[in-house]
Amino acid sequence: MDVACLGDFRYLSDVTAAYLALIALTCIWGLTFPVVQDSLEFASPLVFVSLRFLIAAVVFPLLVWPRAHKLNRELVLKGLWLGVLLCGGYAFQTIGLEHTTSARSAFITGTFVPLTPLFAWMLFRTKISFRMWLAVLLAFAGITIMSQPDAGGLRLGDYFALLCAICFALQVVFIGRWANRENECQLTWLQLGVTSVMAALLLPTESVIRLEWSGYLVFGLVFTAIFASALAIWGQLRFQPKISVAAAAVIFSLEPITAGLAAWLMQNHIPPMITLYGASCIVAGMVVSATGQQREIIPT
Repeated sequence: MDVACLGDFRYLSDVTAAYLALIALTCIWGLTFPVVQDSLEFASPLVFVSLRFLIAAVVFPLLVWPRAHKLNRELVLKGLWLGVLLCGGYAFQTIGLEHTTSARSAFITGTFVPLTPLFAWMLFRTKISFRMWLAVLLAFAGITIMSQPDAGGLRLGDYFALLCAICFALQVVFIGRWANRENECQLTWLQLGVTSVMAALLLPTESVIRLEWSGYLVFGLVFTAIFASALAIWGQLRFQPKISVAAAAVIFSLEPITAGLAAWLMQNHIPPMITLYGASCIVAGMVVSATGQQREIIPT
């Protein structure tokens, strides 16, 4: 059998695995919106973020021992910067959930989709193919449709969601630039630890520091710490570099759809018909991205 054919098959299987993994973890992130919002009845935002990522930082190295501990100066610096962006994203997102609905927060957070290739071009002059730009534009159109503000204008929580989107867009760009099979565990652990420490240091900025232990709060912390933080962020670093930054951004735009469905099922928040129109545009963007993926990164 032709060796080149085997190489192509391996590439296709790696890319397919990357798409499936990123879609799965994006769905998990979408589920966290109503879970986090309901958990905020028992804990203030930065308390929740700090505890969530403290649990994740403790559990993760146990899952990948001893790889997470093989650090050097370059990895620490990269991990610190990624951790700052991750903390900013989750801090703004969690604070915003106190002032807006989980579905709206998810939709507006999804604006990081068009921001991601823009930042990639601004920072690293990354070339984005026409097909990828089309996919991003479709996703942006879908999110714009679903994120239309009420007659009273944007809520306070919506502005925090926009700041969250900027942080996440930058994080996606730098992960695509830095992450690989050799450093994925170390960068994941550093991000988790930095986020927990930064959130704890920012606690004095909260007007009210609140922590009331309950069964639901424990569930929310465990679910978001292990599945939506430790495993999901590790999966992001492992699989995102196998596809283009634009393609990853389009896949991540599935998050608002999952969040909207979760809000409907868990909080009895029925999405309006316009949400379905926006969801259709996002799915179309995902299809265009998946069928037009180019061989931009050699799988490891």
